[in-house]
Amino acid sequence: MSRIAIDAMGGDHAPEALVEGTTLAARETRSELILVGDKKRIDRELAKFEDKPENLSVRHCSEWVEMGESPVTALREKKDSSILVGMRIIKGDEADAIVTAGNTGAATVASKTVLHMLEGVDRPAIAASIAAGCGGWTTR
Repeated sequence: MSRIAIDAMGGDHAPEALVEGTTLAARETRSELILVGDKKRIDRELAKFEDKPENLSVRHCSEWVEMGESPVTALREKKDSSILVGMRIIKGDEADAIVTAGNTGAATVASKTVLHMLEGVDRPAIAASIAAGCGGWTTR
């Protein structure tokens, strides 16, 4: 079973949209999902749902990187940011992957500094998903 950390503080409409999406996903998977962010704000959003799925947990952090911040500066100054805490969860073998809708530069810098690069790999990979039929795109 996979364990996935979710940066609940990254991206537009965080943490509301991230908590809702993760809660819905947790009902459809056996994977362990770990919301990383401000526990008080996450718990307030989780309270909107009748029941919290068993495979969903919360890891508190006190800071997060805003979209317009310099990645290097933000990560230097915000040691308890959701993206850094998420990377440390992977390094500590508590999760297998991380998902963030937040500052891409910060995610890249954090992955390189916390997880380091595999031999022969020059930069972190970024994956994106585009829904079929969205914006004129189709899959066939």
